[in-house]
Amino acid sequence: MSTTNLRPNTIVPTSGTYYCFACQFKRDALTTLTKQSGVSVSELKGALNAHGYGLNKPTTRKRFNTGERFDQCPVCKEATGWSLDMQEAVRPSAPLKLAEKKKELLMECPPVPG
Repeated sequence: MSTTNLRPNTIVPTSGTYYCFACQFKRDALTTLTKQSGVSVSELKGALNAHGYGLNKPTTRKRFNTGERFDQCPVCKEATGWSLDMQEAVRPSAPLKLAEKKKELLMECPPVPG
């Protein structure tokens, strides 16, 4: 199953940290737009922040467990799409046995005549 742009109320396929695809898309789109139009970010900063699209606003990240249901991003609401950012490492059910340490005998070298 894909772990990209999953909608709210979908069952979580893999435990881990997910980021809001819509938050990231808005940030990328605004960065590209300001670069292409030649308008500085500072000129648009007030208007963008008023609408909740500020470039300085971090992308929403949240941890979900397998089998839970995704909720909405608090910033993007209905436009939310969760994508897997960092999958959790699978923990073994039984503890692993550590390899026994082997002792190495070191031989002393006799002094070199000289």
